[in-house]
Amino acid sequence: MNVEIGQRFRRLEVISDSYIREVGTNRTRSVTCVCDCGEKRDISIYSLINGKSKSCGCLQKELLSKRIIKHGMTHTRDYNGWMIMKARCSNHDHPRFKSYGGRGIKVCDRWLESFENFYEDVGKKPEGMSLERIDNNGNYEPSNCKWATNTEQANNRRTNIFLTYKGKKKSIKQWSLDFGIDYLVIYKRVARGWSVEDAIHQPLGSRML
Repeated sequence: MNVEIGQRFRRLEVISDSYIREVGTNRTRSVTCVCDCGEKRDISIYSLINGKSKSCGCLQKELLSKRIIKHGMTHTRDYNGWMIMKARCSNHDHPRFKSYGGRGIKVCDRWLESFENFYEDVGKKPEGMSLERIDNNGNYEPSNCKWATNTEQANNRRTNIFLTYKGKKKSIKQWSLDFGIDYLVIYKRVARGWSVEDAIHQPLGSRML
């Protein structure tokens, strides 16, 4: 498997004879190429022949730019939400990476591929809602995401405490809203060993023996 000086591969033109390039413990037969944009790159012959390398990287940037221009939503809340979602899972410098990518949460390949795929699956962001993962330990993917209100998001946090009453499992916050009793009252009563029924229904000031 070899290539010749002057041979072209899409935007790349070979300008050197082949040589062995060592990267760590890996050894690959490579050549130096010049891209149509003027950039020079050392590229493995295998990548050139199998079509993996078509430019110095400028082609991919142009295609991405065309997709962004096509959907016309670069500065919208929907597009910003897609960017934030990816950053949380892949950017180690993001302030919330520890709670997402740091826990192994990933964005599915389809949504990583393009904003259009993401938008096609989830639709326009409804007013006052944000993207929620149904399984808080699961990935960002069509089967595990939905638009949710701030209250629904709060009820799905990993730090929530859930109580089961009459066969229904809800967070303390949800029981608080259902019965009109302060969240902290229910929390403290349960922490003291009260049953869920007593914690919810006993009047304020009640004491359990």
